[in-house]
Amino acid sequence: MPLPRFEKLEPDRQQTILAAARAEFSAHGFANASYNTIIKAAGLSKGAMYYYFADKADLCRTVIERVVVQLTHAIGELGPFDDARSYWAQIRAYAERAALEMLAMPELADLTRLIYGEGSSSEVLGPLIERGEAWCTELLAAGQRVDAVRSDIPLSFLATAVIGVLVHTDRWIAQNLETLEPAEFERLSLACLDMVEHLARPSAASPA
Repeated sequence: MPLPRFEKLEPDRQQTILAAARAEFSAHGFANASYNTIIKAAGLSKGAMYYYFADKADLCRTVIERVVVQLTHAIGELGPFDDARSYWAQIRAYAERAALEMLAMPELADLTRLIYGEGSSSEVLGPLIERGEAWCTELLAAGQRVDAVRSDIPLSFLATAVIGVLVHTDRWIAQNLETLEPAEFERLSLACLDMVEHLARPSAASPA
């Protein structure tokens, strides 16, 4: 998280600093990004940058978290549901909105590659990925409460399987995004959702 002094800056000044950092991290990844290049592009001295962020990892984490917040606000909340049909309908509507918003953020593919390139255990991304996994697990638990999600296996086991599908398909899409037409991107995003639904829905042989 940025130091409190950063939060006291004018929003335009914050945006200038984060935009310089986002451009460098998107282009070179975390390990190869130059902190000095970011500082120069942001119009700061090195001392001033350390006044706002503890280190390069802190800055990178802030960049990614702000993009995630921007994306989640644009997508909106999951709508209400009270049975299996409405649960999966709301999940699909959410996924469709997410696909459209992701297409409107050209830098997202580079940042996604950064996320997967660093790995879930890195000092930069560990906490962020843990929050995403917790959100997915809670969403599955909510589905279990309306009999939309299977409960014949441990929730943590199911969440691990679902997250695995999401992570690996998301990585593939990020790596191939420049070659995908918008319609194909949306089709593959929904195909991923179909796989998750097939994996998570109760089967006829599964006890409720």
